Amino acid sequence: VPAIQPNVQVMRDAARRGFSTATDLADYLVRRGLPFRDAHEVVGKAVAHAIAQGLDLAEMELATLQDFCADIRGDVFDVLQLEG
Repeated sequence: VPAIQPNVQVMRDAARRGFSTATDLADYLVRRGLPFRDAHEVVGKAVAHAIAQGLDLAEMELATLQDFCADIRGDVFDVLQLEG
């Protein structure tokens, strides 16, 4: 029996608070053809908005994400999940 039992929910919540999927969003935008410099700027603005709204990137509406970049599609939520 291990001496430590991880609390999966606490670990998941902590990972979300750090915007760990921001890099995944930038990679997604680069795969869609956006230059990395532009993807970095889009993600920075999206994260700033998410912080101001008290949201995680995955909790934002698609239309809101598209306000930052029209290249974002519904499949973005696949990469915005920690499991993605």
